[in-house]
Amino acid sequence: MIPRFPGDPPKDLSRPLEEVKILVDKPLDGARLDRALVRFLTWRSRNSIHRLIRDGHVLLEGRRARPATKVRMGEVLRIKIPKRPEPQAPVAPDDTDIHILHEDRYMIAVDKPPGLAVHPAGRRVHGTLIHFLHTRYRRPQDPDHDVVPRLLHRIDRETSGVVMASLHEDFHSQVARQFEDRKVQKTYLAVVHGCPEPVTGLIDLGIENHLGDARAVPQIHENHATVVPPAQNPAHQYDFFSNIFRAQLTATVSSSHVS
Repeated sequence: MIPRFPGDPPKDLSRPLEEVKILVDKPLDGARLDRALVRFLTWRSRNSIHRLIRDGHVLLEGRRARPATKVRMGEVLRIKIPKRPEPQAPVAPDDTDIHILHEDRYMIAVDKPPGLAVHPAGRRVHGTLIHFLHTRYRRPQDPDHDVVPRLLHRIDRETSGVVMASLHEDFHSQVARQFEDRKVQKTYLAVVHGCPEPVTGLIDLGIENHLGDARAVPQIHENHATVVPPAQNPAHQYDFFSNIFRAQLTATVSSSHVS
């Protein structure tokens, strides 16, 4: 995700991305301009980034620069995102694609369908759950009614299930702390092949990335468990329901949360 520029209000993700403003940090100090942009404009190819620089859409400290220009810590980059001539894809998913389970002044809980990412990442800039929430609640032109939804946790794009977002700053702080303190229990349902013995038990194996898969899909190995820190070692309690081959998995270690 593109980091918020210090002092700027939260971006309104209900609108197409028009400008990116970046404060050069220490890890980028001395890097080439084109390579620095690759880190943030993850949805664009290197050739596309070179075209942005060449066409004057990238300003370093208010001035045009060359791709090989070295950026320095504390400098400001402004990137104008040109509109594409072809029809734009919708910024947010359609309301009919997402079922709202609960909504009040403090939070919203939705049933996220499979295939929907919860937030922008990599080459995915629009069409995520957080874009849907911004379209529903953001009103920057009316500050008294402008609500900035914030995800309380996340699940994978391929996974369906309940996702919660806060609509109130104090509520977000309190619930996010519960996730950090591992006081939130998550239960998953998984369709499996076969039925293990025993039908109730604990999965407590190391997880490593699937070989050859750039998306880093987890894979459990029976004979060799990857050594991972104890706090990251996943443990799931499972129960099998007779005849339907459906496993209920209860995570005993908190999943990643979004603050």
